[in-house]
Amino acid sequence: MHGLSQPPVATAQRPGQSQRQCSSLRRPHRSNVNPSPSDAKRGRCADATWQSVGEAFRRLHAVRFPRGLTGTLEQDRIELTHHDPVATLHEEMTAAKVLPEATKFLPAVHALIDAEADRLPSTPPALLHRDVNTENIIVGAGTATLIDWGHPHIGDPRAEISALDEPKL
Repeated sequence: MHGLSQPPVATAQRPGQSQRQCSSLRRPHRSNVNPSPSDAKRGRCADATWQSVGEAFRRLHAVRFPRGLTGTLEQDRIELTHHDPVATLHEEMTAAKVLPEATKFLPAVHALIDAEADRLPSTPPALLHRDVNTENIIVGAGTATLIDWGHPHIGDPRAEISALDEPKL
């Protein structure tokens, strides 16, 4: 990584956008203050805010790697390993906590995974932030910046975007 001394920052700026934003995404000059109850989780952010956030993630996820790889990004190196999405689905299903009455359906789910393996979408892995939540996004006038780069990763960007919809417990 060419000896980066500072963590990377992904920023997207949209010229001429309104300064209106939602209170759950951090605002510049107030990053040490926890956001109020999440307007974003209640759908109260302006479209321009979400467009800035989407643009920040688009720029981050534009850093791509060859298909079939996953890995970690360290201060001085990138570690890549082979990734099999079908095996991962099987492992996740096996490890999932399911209701006792649903256990009888697990063999059918595993069979479906195998039957549809060739049709599973394959997205090239990308650079990921890996700590996606509204407290790690600073939003300003037409700008969104991702902060807290403690766990960057290389993987499927769809999983990261879906994390914006997950409540942080």
